[in-house]
Amino acid sequence: MRRLALTGLLGLSLAACDLLPTAVDTFPEPCPDENFGQGDGYDRAARDCLWKAFSDGKAASFKTTKITAQRDPIVTRVVVRPGGRVEVFYDNSLDTFSNEKGKYALTCTKFQRSVDPGSERVRFLADNCRGGDIRALVF
Repeated sequence: MRRLALTGLLGLSLAACDLLPTAVDTFPEPCPDENFGQGDGYDRAARDCLWKAFSDGKAASFKTTKITAQRDPIVTRVVVRPGGRVEVFYDNSLDTFSNEKGKYALTCTKFQRSVDPGSERVRFLADNCRGGDIRALVF
């Protein structure tokens, strides 16, 4: 009887944490990482992977690292989840010239894709974000 009660309690706890019904979403498929550098290292396939997962309502993750002119890394990891939830983890803590350094964990309700007409490069806008001082992020 005690084992049954503990199993039931564990199941309720996992469901409350949103781990049980969405266990597949807990570990999203990784898209290739992008090491953007200072203009080089752009990976269209990695960006297309993230957008396809978002458009299809599937979970996926994508990481891009941009290197500043001072060779400081700025890392952005994006996780898209079914239902349109977008989680952005942004780290500019090593950016020498940033006025507001930090590591931010954001949840955003809007996610848009655009293509630069000159370079044909895909850009993303995560908007209406909560969880830090950042409300929108372009990457």
